[in-house]
Formats: sequence, C-alpha cells, structure tokens
Amino acid sequence: MIDQSANADALHWRFSFLQTLRETGNVSAAARHVGKSRAAVYRARKQDEAFAADWDDALEEAADWLELEALRRAVDGTEEGRYFQGEMIGTITRYSDSLLMFLLKARRPQLYGGLRQTTSDDGEKDIERLRDELETKMARIDWVPNFAVLLKTWRRRQARR
Repeated sequence: MIDQSANADALHWRFSFLQTLRETGNVSAAARHVGKSRAAVYRARKQDEAFAADWDDALEEAADWLELEALRRAVDGTEEGRYFQGEMIGTITRYSDSLLMFLLKARRPQLYGGLRQTTSDDGEKDIERLRDELETKMARIDWVPNFAVLLKTWRRRQARR
C-alpha cells in the first residue's frame, strides 16, 4: 500500500514538474513549483530513463514556443507606446532584424552561418555588401510566410535609416 502511494505521489509531482518545464523552460522554476530541489529532480531524471526522455521533450517544446515568439516579434513586430507630456499619443511597431537573423541562421546555417565580421576601414561599403548578400539569400528562402511583404517592409525600413 505504501509503495502505491509513493508511486502515485512521484507520478503526480513529475507530471506537474514536466508541465511547468514545458511552459517555462526553466528547471529551477519547475522544481520550485512542485516543492522539490533541483538536486532531487536531477536525481529522479538520472534514475528514470522515461522521465529523462519526457524532460528532454518538455525542454524542446519550451524552445519551440520561444522560437515562435521570436518569429512573431521579428515578422509582426511589437507595439510600443509613444508619449508626449506624460500622455500616450500613439504607438509604433518595432521589428527585430536581429531575431530574424538568428532564426535564419538556425534554420539555414549553410546560407546564413557564414556571415562574418569585417575589419575594413570602409564600413559603409561593408554594410551595403552585407545587405546585398542578405537580400540575395532572403530571396532564396521559401519558408517565411508572405515573403514578398516581408521583403518590401524590410526594404522600406532600410530606406528610412
């Protein structure tokens, strides 16, 4: 009877731990949520291969959510309030070129992993060359939804700089 109760308790906290790990991607937060120490959850992971596999899957799912959020911020942008004399007078949408670049490097390392830092004295030419390279590479991709709209928006923002 004691073994069944202990087993049920272990299943309960592990399930709850994995749910929190999926949502946060953070082992410490998930352990705190179930009232366990990091050491205790890592011990359980080491002793139970199925739990370890579920743990890895939960971390992958958390990473998937982060990737979706990064894509949303890169493509859809985030709204920022604009204030004048303490009152909000409007909003602007900020896009993240750096997040987009990270996503492209992760998805297409053979195309985007090779961009390198330059030490040339002629920085403007280097920037223009890198923009041209990026535009050429972006024209080859097919996974970004509404690519033509994205490229047009990117060009418009570049022209304003």
